[in-house]
Amino acid sequence: MTARSLPSRPNLDQLKRQARDLLRRQPQLGRLRDAQRIIAEEYGYGSWDGLRTRVESLVGTIPGSISDRRNLTQYREASFGTHSTHQTRAMSS
Repeated sequence: MTARSLPSRPNLDQLKRQARDLLRRQPQLGRLRDAQRIIAEEYGYGSWDGLRTRVESLVGTIPGSISDRRNLTQYREASFGTHSTHQTRAMSS
């Protein structure tokens, strides 16, 4: 079997959903961890941790979901300092 290729912008949440869907379709797998291992193997990795590590290295620290405001705020603060330009302008007005 040929391994599937990761998309150019892989999303760990989407891969987790794939594992949960697989477990729903094949409850005999037993545990989510087993479904995650199968998903990892489909992408050519020996373990879920290996796949997760690779995805995290590709996407870096950018939040996966723009709606996750806490992660977005942390990303902005880490990238641009404690206050964004908009906050700095509002504070100096």
